[in-house]
Order: sequence, then C-alpha cells, then structure tokens
Amino acid sequence: MAQETPPNASARLVSALPRPRNSLYHRAGARQTLLVEPARSYVICCVQRTGSWLLAHTLADTGYAGRPSDYFDDAEQENHIREWGLPDGDLTAYVRAMWKAATTPNGVLGAKLMWHDFDSLRSSVRPPPGTDAGLQFMRTTFPDPQFIWLRREDKVRQGISWWRAAVTDQWGLQPGQEAEQPAPDVEQMVQLVQYAQRCEDGWRQWFAATGIQPCQVLYEDLSQHRLAVANRVLEFLRLPQLDADNLPPVRYRKQADSLTERYIDLVRSAMSSRSA
Repeated sequence: MAQETPPNASARLVSALPRPRNSLYHRAGARQTLLVEPARSYVICCVQRTGSWLLAHTLADTGYAGRPSDYFDDAEQENHIREWGLPDGDLTAYVRAMWKAATTPNGVLGAKLMWHDFDSLRSSVRPPPGTDAGLQFMRTTFPDPQFIWLRREDKVRQGISWWRAAVTDQWGLQPGQEAEQPAPDVEQMVQLVQYAQRCEDGWRQWFAATGIQPCQVLYEDLSQHRLAVANRVLEFLRLPQLDADNLPPVRYRKQADSLTERYIDLVRSAMSSRSA
C-alpha cells in the first residue's frame, strides 16, 4: 500500500524553503505604473514550478494584459508594503495599492496566486451564509475576475524543479547562467512531488465546488507552444491576439538538464518502492 508524506510535514518543508525573489516590479526597466482603476481582472491559479512566470511575463509584456505577479506571497507582500509606504496589517490599503500596480492602462488587472497562499487567505474570510469563502475573497479582491488554471502534468519533474530552485535560490535562470548542481535529497524531492499534487487537487476541488470553469493551461503546452497558448489565454480574456513578430522574448531559460534526468530516476525509484 502506498505511503504518503503527511500533509503537515510537506507544509513545514515548504515553509522552511527559501522563497522566490522574482517579482515583475523588482527587475530593472520595469514600466512605470499608471493610476488606473481596474475594470476587470484575471487570476493565474497555480502551484510552484508550473511556468507561472513564463505565462505572467508573456502577458505582462503585451502592455495590455495586466501585470500579473505573486502579490499575496508573504515575501512579495512585505516588499510591496515597504515599497508602497503602506501600514502593516491593512489588507484594504494593500489591495487598493495592488490594483494600481497590477492594472494596465486599459483597465485589465492581472495577478497570480499559489494554492497555499489562496488556501491561507480564504481561511481568514467570513463570508455570508451559503457563500464560498474563497470565492468571496476572489470577488472582493479582484474586480470581475476570470480564472486561468495553470498546472503541470509531470509531477516528478515539478517536484524536482521546485526542490532545485529552493535549495539553490535559482528561481529563474538568465540566458547563459549556469544552473547549480546540488547533491540530491530524494526525501525532500518526493515530499514536494506529493505536495504539488495536493495543491493541484486543491484548485481542482475548489473549481468543482464553485462551478467555475477556468481557462486551463498545461505547462507542457506553454513551454512548447507559447504563442498558441498565449493567444488562447488572450482570447479567453477578450484581448487582442499576438503574432509571432510581437511575441515578447522569454526572460528565463529552462532549469532542466542532465542532472534533472538523473534525479528523475532516483525519485521515481523511491516512489515506486513506497507504493510496493
């Protein structure tokens, strides 16, 4: 019978890992933000290492599809509170400031939200009777929201990628930058594989419970057919399509290499022995 890591053990592992420092607004040359009230929103609903920055950057670089970032990641939120001169603990003030930062001049707001952040946020909401707490949070935080569900089919590769990024603090590799080669910790990688699956299941169950039909995107499709996937998302959002000539360049290169392939064998072997 399969043995699975207890959820609280994986959660402790994730909380102990370094967090990504990859905000859209902390890079050199970021656009100045205009003070525009959002008319409508979208949220990229995802889990770590599903290509969320690849999709977010592609949409943001159009100049008209919002400016999606991890606004409710603890570390990014703390940085923005300091950057925007906001009082600690004032969620209303933070959301209003986030609207200004995340909205393009046409009134489209973009954001992305990891499951574990969303799960924590919805637990603090006290909605009216019969109202889903998560849906209440989404509707009060993001005006007229639409949802993009970004996931990765290969959970073993997702868990390995998450572990490598965390232990090396290399969440995004610049072109020409070499990936560090850490010695494997198979137990931690297996825990992240399992945790990634639980997080994806969380989104799946929430969408089913609320009746939301998101635009579904697979990382495997996004990484291979970025223009086609971006245009499918833009069509879903009722925004202009891109052509090959104005597709924004990719900012980061893939992490996977021959070391990843060796780790895959180790992780799959460990998971197979547990399920025997």
